[in-house]
Amino acid sequence: MLSGRRVRLTIVAVVIIGGLAAAAAWYFLIRDEGAFHFVIEDEAPPKVSLAAALELLAVRPNGSRQPAGELAGTWVIAQGGESFAGYRVRETLATFGANTAVGRTHDIEGVLEYDGRSITRVEVTADLTMLRSDQAVRDEQLQVQAIETDTYPTARFRLTSLIQIEGAPEAGEAVDQTVRGELTLHGVTREVEVEVEGALSGGVLVVVGAVEIALADFEIERPVSFSVLSIEERGVLEFQLVFERE
Repeated sequence: MLSGRRVRLTIVAVVIIGGLAAAAAWYFLIRDEGAFHFVIEDEAPPKVSLAAALELLAVRPNGSRQPAGELAGTWVIAQGGESFAGYRVRETLATFGANTAVGRTHDIEGVLEYDGRSITRVEVTADLTMLRSDQAVRDEQLQVQAIETDTYPTARFRLTSLIQIEGAPEAGEAVDQTVRGELTLHGVTREVEVEVEGALSGGVLVVVGAVEIALADFEIERPVSFSVLSIEERGVLEFQLVFERE
């Protein structure tokens, strides 16, 4: 007969082997078909929205800026950290299952010009080396994989068609527009159409928007990692821009 100690060791061994077998079955048999994922609560930051941006500005110390008056003139990205640009993409991790990866950089420069009837110029540059997500390992990998920020440190957008705005909107009044321009990402420039929403509030011009992009269009290869099982082929570029009069 087995001693008590040997029985306990046998039970432990069975539990360990059973656990490894279950993990192997999930990894090699189930995960590929998408029939099951170990799901945890997705704690990704919410998608950009004009309402959220205006609410944030209202409680910030600089939320008491004086009214801007006429919209016509040159506007530049305000300093203070309210502006950001970044990515949102679905991924499946070996440890957590399905998850939304969100990375953002607040290192943004930009200019917007309005002649009284149309926005004639918009140029925005984002420093991608300052992209930060909830995982430092992910941020480090993006330096050498996927968007390869060590090699392609910036992303740029340049307006290519006028944005007609007949008369300045009232303070807080939301304006929707489809904006056309050139997006340069990962060293590749493509024409894009971006749905944006903007409003004047507290003397600043707030613009938010997002555009879905195919990674392959910008020659971005999905990153390879032991912990990353898969990443969707399409992601979202999103931004929140706060302009102040130059």
